[in-house]
Amino acid sequence: MAVLQEDTVRQLYFKQGVTGLREADWEYITKEARAFAREHGVTLEPAACGEENTDIRPARQKGFVTPEGESLAEKPEHMTHLYGNVLVSKEHPRIFLRGRLDSLEADIVALQTRLERGDSLSGFLEETLRLCRSILSCEVTGKPIEETMLFGLTSAGLRERSQHPRQYYGIGHILVNAGDGAVIAGLNCLRTRAREAELSAVTAFRTPEGVGRPDLIQALNRLSSAFYILMLSRKSGFPPAVEQRKGGS
Repeated sequence: MAVLQEDTVRQLYFKQGVTGLREADWEYITKEARAFAREHGVTLEPAACGEENTDIRPARQKGFVTPEGESLAEKPEHMTHLYGNVLVSKEHPRIFLRGRLDSLEADIVALQTRLERGDSLSGFLEETLRLCRSILSCEVTGKPIEETMLFGLTSAGLRERSQHPRQYYGIGHILVNAGDGAVIAGLNCLRTRAREAELSAVTAFRTPEGVGRPDLIQALNRLSSAFYILMLSRKSGFPPAVEQRKGGS
């Protein structure tokens, strides 16, 4: 899929002086790419029938290219796809982020396999797995992620319960130890994995103007909160979305 992202427009504008692109050459253009183009006077034009513009770099071409515009006939082993036919080094920050998300998915599934049959936690973990996969998909395609909903809780609800556990679960914040058991320890590992992915996302999307993809960063933040909520739920015996306890302090 040929996706026009902000970093591509940035490289074309600053390093090649490109001031026009054809929308028809791209299957999807991110809102960040459109915003950058608008701010810097890069036109996004529909291609007229039979018209060619030699000043506009086509999205589809034989072989591969780097974000800097270098053409490659073959894919080197140390490089991988950022999107479309654009290759980057496997140590690129966004590739590192994808590796973090891949590890998180694997660990979620691994914990599910260790649960006893019929354990309701497996279903809650399945929700986090779907969100993790959605984050990865939206990172690759550049599409915005939908509003985070887990366990019937909105993004704000997840944040509220993770910050005020005594009001919702009757217990204070917890520090995990061996006595909490393998399941809570496993959930804690997932929480740290999600936090590591969030930090990787901040690094991957940092630009001279700030940090992009706040939607993905927030989703990862809420995902780590969700794992903490599952820890609190497991330890207290209350369901993840329990209503506020009367008289809680």
